[in-house]
Amino acid sequence: MKKIIFFATIFLTINTYSVPTNFHGYLRSGVGNDLSSNKQKCFNNPGSQGNEFRLANECSTYGETTFLFNFTDTTQSTNQEGQSFKVQTTLAFFPENNTQYGDEATKNDVDIVETFFQAKNLEGLPYTYWVGKRFYRDVDIHMNDFYYFAAMNGVGAGVTDIPLFSGNFSLAYLQETMKSDTSSDQLTKSYVDLRLLNVGINDNNFLNFWFALGKASDGKIDNKTYEKVSGGAYGFRLRTNLQSGFNDFALIYGNGLLSTLNVYDNGELTATKNNDDKYRIRIVESFTSKFSDKLEIHSALTFEQRNTGDLESNWLSFGVRPMYVINKNLRWVNQLGYSRVENQLKTNILTRATTALEIAPNESIWARPVIRLFLSETTWNKSNQSDFGGKRNSHSLGAQGEAWF
Repeated sequence: MKKIIFFATIFLTINTYSVPTNFHGYLRSGVGNDLSSNKQKCFNNPGSQGNEFRLANECSTYGETTFLFNFTDTTQSTNQEGQSFKVQTTLAFFPENNTQYGDEATKNDVDIVETFFQAKNLEGLPYTYWVGKRFYRDVDIHMNDFYYFAAMNGVGAGVTDIPLFSGNFSLAYLQETMKSDTSSDQLTKSYVDLRLLNVGINDNNFLNFWFALGKASDGKIDNKTYEKVSGGAYGFRLRTNLQSGFNDFALIYGNGLLSTLNVYDNGELTATKNNDDKYRIRIVESFTSKFSDKLEIHSALTFEQRNTGDLESNWLSFGVRPMYVINKNLRWVNQLGYSRVENQLKTNILTRATTALEIAPNESIWARPVIRLFLSETTWNKSNQSDFGGKRNSHSLGAQGEAWF
């Protein structure tokens, strides 16, 4: 709460002194029951990524509030078109949704997930420059809350918007530091990230390319030994614009330190695993399109083949979310999902079926805010039974509000 008050004070103070300020974010909150007089429970297939088939599987309040301060001097007639100097900070909060007060325990406080500075197209300085802590990522699969391509969020600095071929080139340095809670031990992972975005093939097809290299030194933290590790990630994403939607196809490979395809997985450094064998291949097909005035569909297929240094596994995920428009402000949304994680030891399978009525401001599947009433059933196989309280299924009946602005 102190962090929120602190940043709200800054926001109001700067706004008072005529610094143009924008405020935007994301919010969701709701209530749910498991049909046995208990709070709804949320389930994810062990070994999967993101929050598969998220509709009716979000048990807490979550919000991101972004403050964007624009320090561009608009009084000078010599200013170049499109120039800006901005500071952005984002707070994320995630109370458990158990009660109104006292819901933010230590692990459910407020995080400062972004604070960075950005200068764009200033006199004598073409391109865009940034430094600080930020989300540094590409697109996501919305129904799985999964940023699957070039998700390198962290602390760093970079240059973007450099014209190259028919696209824009970006270069960034990023790092993450692991620290001990009980001593001065620490270990830093460092990355160089290169991206070539929006390379046009024709009027409707565009390619994004991603290449990253990372390394980490060896050391000890709290009696846990970490090896010197390096690795790389390479991939592309093809965006096809459809008449009433889009299709994304992505292929990504990572090894060693970047076998997780992101910055923030500390487990990849431990000396107890064979780091030379680690790799991940990820294939994603994501599709959203409007088929008529009444029907719009969002779907996604993800496949991963991976080796974590001590275990080989495959992950297959498929979900579809059709939406039927009843009228401008009321629609019927359904979601079906299947997830399978298979390794040498066991196979985990999870399925989810959800139906919901939504109130929204217009007919688009992306229209927000929404208020939804949902009913959902999640089932799993025997292999997952011990992880989910010995049961084989669970139900959720509830309501939720969601907005981005």
